[in-house]
Amino acid sequence: MNSKRKILIVDDNPMIAKMVRVWLERTGFYKTREQTDPLHALETARHFKPDLVLLDVDMPGMDGGKVGDAIRRDPELGGTPILFLTAFIARAESLAGGRKFIPKPVSPAELIESVEEALAVCH
Repeated sequence: MNSKRKILIVDDNPMIAKMVRVWLERTGFYKTREQTDPLHALETARHFKPDLVLLDVDMPGMDGGKVGDAIRRDPELGGTPILFLTAFIARAESLAGGRKFIPKPVSPAELIESVEEALAVCH
């Protein structure tokens, strides 16, 4: 039985997306998929059906807020928790407007703790 939680990583920087994927998969608890084009994030989420979306904020073409709104409006994905990753927010501001933000740079331990907290609250 495969009980790995599915995490979709949306970040336009392939190196960051890969780093996050490696950190999560090393735990043995997560199956991940990377999407580096925010314009394809909703389609990827529909096919992958993630338990959680890690979403960069500052991306070309469509920012993370718009991607997150599209995911929340989707009938099949609307309840999927979203964690925003951003270099533009301080740790003290990490919960703003009801949205959870993870400030970059982030350590593997901080990332995994945030993912676990989000999954525990929503499932």
